[in-house]
Amino acid sequence: MKMNYRVVLLSLLVILAIVSAGIEYFISGFQKDDASSLLINLVTEFLSVLMTVIVIEKLIEKQKTKQEIEHMKKIIGNQYDLFLNGIIRRYIQFITKNPANMTFKKEETVKYLTETINKMDKYIDEEFSIKGVNQMILNPADIFNPIRNTVPYQKFCEEDFKKWISIQINEFTIKYISLLPQEVSSAIFTIENRLRDDTLATFYQHGQNVQMKFSSKEHADRYVQEVRQSLKEIGQSLLILTNYLPEKAEVK
Repeated sequence: MKMNYRVVLLSLLVILAIVSAGIEYFISGFQKDDASSLLINLVTEFLSVLMTVIVIEKLIEKQKTKQEIEHMKKIIGNQYDLFLNGIIRRYIQFITKNPANMTFKKEETVKYLTETINKMDKYIDEEFSIKGVNQMILNPADIFNPIRNTVPYQKFCEEDFKKWISIQINEFTIKYISLLPQEVSSAIFTIENRLRDDTLATFYQHGQNVQMKFSSKEHADRYVQEVRQSLKEIGQSLLILTNYLPEKAEVK
């Protein structure tokens, strides 16, 4: 439908430009020497028409996107906040090896996430797949004093990172995919695809409790670079998604 609209509008404007140029030359008296001038005018008119169509289409798309964003925030604002902030927390915990246990508003979310992405080289090195991930679990004896627990990297990667996020994405998109702007759905599916990268594969997913090792420094360096790249792409997609958070949204 979008393409049909563009073609029809462009065709109408081109026809009007040609007719206008023809009438002008008919009235003024067309001479053979004027052929080149007519061609130049037609090309100029065509380019002008093309730019007009592009500008109109951009304005329409911008208005449509704005309406989609407002509609999404109105219908699923709270669900989107919880969905996105939960994934951001888990992403930061996976990279830094420590829980992102803090309440923050949108600007703080973006700042914290951006800092994590920018410090990727610091967090992800040759020992990234060896170090466990710290988490805080409920203490039955004192709910205000949680217990610190360290989960092996491969177990956390498979169950608490890739599987957990994939479940959140699946449940969210099943319910709300029809309400999401294209940029939002594209970013979400980019995250889902990156989670399936072989770079983040572990022995744990095949039921093996084997430590990940490298036969050479070259292989270790290559692994580190690929993991950084995959996680940076996930982080960039999360930053895109934060653009759709309400300004006053807080992680709860």
